[in-house]
Amino acid sequence: MSVISSLILQRLVPAITAFVLFLNSVAGLFGAAPVIPYNPERTDVVVSGEVTTDVNEILGYYNAAVKKTNKSFVIGSSSSKGNGTPEIVMDEETVSEITNELMKTYWTTLEATSSTVFKVPGEGNVFAADVESAKMSVKDGKRYVIINIVDTKDSGDENALDRVYGYSTGLAESLNSSGYMTVDEKNVNAVYTDNTVSCIIDDDSGKIIYGDWDSTGSVEISDITVEIADVKTEIAKMSFSLTTNIDV
Repeated sequence: MSVISSLILQRLVPAITAFVLFLNSVAGLFGAAPVIPYNPERTDVVVSGEVTTDVNEILGYYNAAVKKTNKSFVIGSSSSKGNGTPEIVMDEETVSEITNELMKTYWTTLEATSSTVFKVPGEGNVFAADVESAKMSVKDGKRYVIINIVDTKDSGDENALDRVYGYSTGLAESLNSSGYMTVDEKNVNAVYTDNTVSCIIDDDSGKIIYGDWDSTGSVEISDITVEIADVKTEIAKMSFSLTTNIDV
């Protein structure tokens, strides 16, 4: 490795470290542990036949099912994958090409790692205003439900994603609590799209017997200060897109 390359890598270490911490702050919201599959074979939830699209009726069944299911033992998994190439900009210099190489191992590991979850996401308190559209059908004593959640911006306050997925989307607070970086909340632009819940509810027990919760977060943060081992680095912009799946 040349001297110039070594200097570049040294300069990027705080940025790469910050980026990994940032990704972990997002992915870590879903927990981290060896995976123990509850439903190792994924199932497609298909709504067909006589279909209802009454959001309030569907949420009545769904919210009740979440509460009942979480009173019993639940074990499932969550996983994440990166979309496209992450980007870091320092002093108006885009270093995404180098970043892509340095992040390859982390990105690959992230996509190959599953985490265990021990409850159905949320607390069963989803509002009609959180829902863009929903549909439900019944067959052989089972309710097939698909709920599309509205696109949600990170605000630090409780929102649709908090209620559906049961985690806080306050990224600025999460990053600042790491002790390595300082981020102003106004410089965090995070939008969560393609938020979908697909589940099967057993009418006899009222519990969810299969569920799939998907969400994609596209995040851009500007003016980040990173301080590691008394070395302070300013990052002009950091952005990436991450898709998370919870399978119970």
